[in-house]
Amino acid sequence: MTIKSNTPAHDKDCWQTPLWLFDALDIEFGFWLDSAASDKNALCAHWLTEADDALNSEWISHGQSGITHRTAISGRGWKKPLSSAYNSDRR
Repeated sequence: MTIKSNTPAHDKDCWQTPLWLFDALDIEFGFWLDSAASDKNALCAHWLTEADDALNSEWISHGQSGITHRTAISGRGWKKPLSSAYNSDRR
């Protein structure tokens, strides 16, 4: 199934997380770094842009010490809720 979009190609990867969703998750996780942002849409005091390459950058110098929440949502613990939601939606 092909989904047609009217969004220009150069804008498709430049959207901001909806503020209501960010605020709800921020209450639980206390975000300090927006690791996928631009100068126009960052939701935290510290952010990484596409040019910063968040997957290959160190994050500690951006304002937080200790373990980041990026490790808490990786691996099987994160995949299971996603696959569960996907499977329940397909029923």
